Amino acid sequence: MGKTFVICEAACTWLHAGLEGAYRSIEAAKKCGADAWKTQYCSDPEEMHRRRGIPGNHYSRLAWPKEWHEQLAARCREYGIEYICTTFIPKDIPIVAPHVSRFKVSAFETKSGDDLSFVKAHKKYKKEVIASTNGSDCLAETIGDSEWLKTLRCVSEYPTPLEKLGLSRMLPQEDSILGLYVPYDGLSDHTTSLLTGAVAVGAGARILEKHVRMVDTPSSDPDFGHSLLMELRDCELSRYVDNVREAERML
Repeated sequence: MGKTFVICEAACTWLHAGLEGAYRSIEAAKKCGADAWKTQYCSDPEEMHRRRGIPGNHYSRLAWPKEWHEQLAARCREYGIEYICTTFIPKDIPIVAPHVSRFKVSAFETKSGDDLSFVKAHKKYKKEVIASTNGSDCLAETIGDSEWLKTLRCVSEYPTPLEKLGLSRMLPQEDSILGLYVPYDGLSDHTTSLLTGAVAVGAGARILEKHVRMVDTPSSDPDFGHSLLMELRDCELSRYVDNVREAERML
């Protein structure tokens, strides 16, 4: 089988250390064997609040300087790892587009008809879109075009209990209209198990997104509880990726 595309989702766990924290995270992701390093960005947290219907200022940390995209992408190229950045509002897509080879869309932006228009807004850039989904087993069919769209199974519980992961849903499914189809291209993994990625590969995943954190990430960080440690020798992320590669050899 081909190599599974492993994305290190650093989210904003690096922000407590600024741009240097991102550089350390990128270097660690490469050393652990990942194929891409990903973060999150939103130029207008208030618009994101309205879009998601969540009051308060929960997303202000995502409004980091847009000039950093160029620097982060350059550092990723230096280390030979792909740069990806999730956006959440339409006006941020063109900010990120020049710096990425593919896009990533959160599961919270694939739940309704309005959200699907947001997913489709990426299409004009003629780059692959990877979209997490926990609301539809056939998002690509719903949108009506699967050539540019890859989907990840996602359970939005942080961390996700293993018994709720449902990796069997990734196997080929029967549908009265579609016939036999494969609902997902991969998994957005919010578990803390080092085996989840390997088992998902056995279930058919060709893309894995795993949340990661630096050793000095504060425990108050929203992504702390469901992310794997990186940076250390024989760290959790390194073992996670090693398990994925071993599963590939078994198949």
